[in-house]
Amino acid sequence: RLTQSAVHLRSSHPRDLAALRSEATPLEPKAAFGPTITSQANGDTRARVMASMREGFRLFKLGELHAARWQFIQAWQLVKHPAVAASLADTELKLGLYSDAARHLTFALSETSPTGEQAEEYNYLRERLDECLKHVVRLKVLVDRPGATVCVNGSYVGISPLPAELFVAPGEILVGVRLAGMGGARLLRAR
Repeated sequence: RLTQSAVHLRSSHPRDLAALRSEATPLEPKAAFGPTITSQANGDTRARVMASMREGFRLFKLGELHAARWQFIQAWQLVKHPAVAASLADTELKLGLYSDAARHLTFALSETSPTGEQAEEYNYLRERLDECLKHVVRLKVLVDRPGATVCVNGSYVGISPLPAELFVAPGEILVGVRLAGMGGARLLRAR
């Protein structure tokens, strides 16, 4: 499903979309996927995002999935856009990185309407997330004090309160929390 036309863009300003299309060739973005990259990025950033996306698609087609993922990550670090998240998630699914794919698909779904022009894309993203959820455990970390640093399995995940559930691989999960000299950890077994 990941194709060059997977970058879907929508603009209420036809001039923005026309400018992006001319820069995006050969991606040839088509209808309806959330806010445009042009509304989220200046010219230089937009050009870097589109270059990373083009290279990611090229590498994906060649089967160089790790390199493609790296290109999509570069785009994601520059702009949080549902099309970038969806492309990154498709690559992560192929690599078996279900936790990462679930996180990116959740973002893409939150920015995509289940009705109207975006309904088809929404349903596709939902199917992909359902596939991911077969391989991960949902984890909701609640901390009784705001501002605490939260880590899961040694990786930083955010500052409390965490805005959303986390997706982790089944097995032993070490959750650590630290705030102003206080801290603790809890080992969980998740199936």
